[in-house]
Amino acid sequence: MVSPFYLFNMDSLIDYEKEILTVLAEAGQQGLSLRKIAKHVHNSCNSLFEESDYEQVCRKVQSYIKRNKSGKNPPVEMHKRGVYRLNLSSPENEQLRLDFYSKEKNSEGLDTPQ
Repeated sequence: MVSPFYLFNMDSLIDYEKEILTVLAEAGQQGLSLRKIAKHVHNSCNSLFEESDYEQVCRKVQSYIKRNKSGKNPPVEMHKRGVYRLNLSSPENEQLRLDFYSKEKNSEGLDTPQ
């Protein structure tokens, strides 16, 4: 099954944005609340050598969601009040799905050159 993770060119995004998209993709169509998204992003970006401030992560998650939930066919949509998910009908998501699918195939060794 192809993951629903498909939003922007992954190489051009900063770490927080990549993690936000990863969390939303893994959440599927049920979506997650801002608090849970921020918690997952904070946990994934924290390491022994590089600590991230939880409040800063929360602000970045809120800012990203706010920027990407509005407009015509936004990449992120509100599923229920305070719960966000990836918008499957967004044209921006189509390219990311292709990018992610090709990376997934390469990591499985299905599409490697001989």
